[in-house]
Amino acid sequence: MDIISPKESSDFIIQFLSTGPKSTSELLALLRTKKPHLTKQGFYAALRSLKKEEVIILYKKTVSLNTAWIGRMQEALSQISATYLDSPYMPEMLSLHEKESVSFTFSNSKTLDTFWGHAQSLLLTRIPVSEPLYAYDPHYWFYVARPDTEEQLIRNIEKSGRQFLMMVGGDTELDKTTQKRFAGSLLQYYRKELFSDRAYYISTIGDYLIEVTLDHHISEQVELLYTNNSRNNTETQESLRSLLEIKSRNKIRITRNHARALSLKKKFNSYFYIAS
Repeated sequence: MDIISPKESSDFIIQFLSTGPKSTSELLALLRTKKPHLTKQGFYAALRSLKKEEVIILYKKTVSLNTAWIGRMQEALSQISATYLDSPYMPEMLSLHEKESVSFTFSNSKTLDTFWGHAQSLLLTRIPVSEPLYAYDPHYWFYVARPDTEEQLIRNIEKSGRQFLMMVGGDTELDKTTQKRFAGSLLQYYRKELFSDRAYYISTIGDYLIEVTLDHHISEQVELLYTNNSRNNTETQESLRSLLEIKSRNKIRITRNHARALSLKKKFNSYFYIAS
C-alpha cells in the first residue's frame, strides 16, 4: 500500500477518499483519470479487497474510509515518530549549536552507511531546498555496493528540487561509470581529489558538516577493487558488497560550523553550477 506515491487502484482509492466520502460513481470517475482502462469489475474488486481489510466502509453506494483504520494508522505513525524523533541521538544531532559536534562509531560499513543516509535525510528536512548538498567521497562506492539504497536517497533529493553536488577523488573507469547517473543542474558530478586520506569522506548541508572516517582496511580494499575493476558488473558489486559486512571500526562526526561549511563550499564552487 502506497498512498504517498500511489500506483495500484486501491492506493488511489484511499488517496481520493482522504478528502471525504465519495459515491461509487464519483470514485470510479476519479479513478479513471489515473487509470483510464480500468473496468468496473476491476474497480469493484479493489473495493471488495479494501472492505475485507477493513480499510473502507461501503454503504448505500457511498464509500468512506473506516475511522477505525484511520485510528490504527495514526497510532502506528505516532509510534514510529516517537521511536525516531525521541531516540537518544536525534535531539543531540538536530539541536547542535555553532561549533558543537557529536560523534558515532559503527562496527561495520553497512550500519555506517545506513545511519549516514538517515542522518543526512533528517538534516535535509531542516535546511531550505535552495541550499545544495555538497559531498566529497574518495570513491562513491556505496552507490555500486548498495544501488537500491543510494538510488532512493538520490531520488528523494532530486524530487525535492535540491541540488546534489558530488565530487569524487578517483579517476578510474568505475568512477566514470557512476558519473553517468548525474545529469543536469540538480545532479552534478566532478572527479577531483580534495583530500589525500582515502578513508575520509565529507559533506555539508547548510551549516552542518558530516565527516566520515572509514576503517583503513576497508578503504584499502575499496582502492584495490577500483584500481583492478573497470566495469560496474555483478562481480564488482558483490566484491564491494562483501566489504559492508566485515567487522571494522568506522566513525561519523556531525558538526555545526558556519565557517568550515562555507570553506568547503568554496572548494566546490569552481567546479559546479550553483543555482541562484
